[in-house]
Amino acid sequence: CIRDSSFFANPLEKIRQYFKKSDVPYTLLKGHRNVVFAVAFSPDSRILASGGADDHIILWDVASRTIRQTFSGHGDTISSIAFSPDGKTIASASYDDTVILWDVVTGEKRRILKGHKDSLKSVAFSPDGMSVASAGRDNTIIIWDTESGKPVHRLSGHSGCVNAVAFSPDGKTLASGGRDLIINLWDTRTGKLVKSLTGHTAWVLSIAFSPDGKTLASGGADNVIRPVSYTH
Repeated sequence: CIRDSSFFANPLEKIRQYFKKSDVPYTLLKGHRNVVFAVAFSPDSRILASGGADDHIILWDVASRTIRQTFSGHGDTISSIAFSPDGKTIASASYDDTVILWDVVTGEKRRILKGHKDSLKSVAFSPDGMSVASAGRDNTIIIWDTESGKPVHRLSGHSGCVNAVAFSPDGKTLASGGRDLIINLWDTRTGKLVKSLTGHTAWVLSIAFSPDGKTLASGGADNVIRPVSYTH
């Protein structure tokens, strides 16, 4: 973790110094014109997608470290990016209140998902690729059908901005966390709230399931990571 308070004064130079000291090979990928908020690798690790405050998504060729494509279509900052399990689609969430599903090969918009009433903070694909979950500052989570582009469930249970969503490996549970310091676990088939977890003393910022689905980890603004054993 980089703790230098002057990091943001000259970020590129600080990054060079950090990696030089650690002897870790690195490449700086230059293409964005503003802050980068989201990155995601394709399932085959050949493509890196990035997005941020310049409202663009850039697809990078991992092997050559060059730009493959640039996607434009959002009207505000891109806050979160996710690849579908088959690697053919990218979902991007934005401060323009929408999620866009992009064709990775052509760059065409497959769907524009509209239904949120405020800016979005997180997006995630289900393991089977048939659903996308999005969440943000309207305190709401929407689970969408990726084929029709229509909402399947609208989940209301948070009293503050929802910062993160994650599907369990079997796709049966969706975890969400936000500014109300709570982690909610939802049944993705019924849309019902299964359980609420407490313990963070500040905003929940990130959530991840372990590959076997038995552990849920959350990170918060309280400087704490909380791993929790989970069973259906």
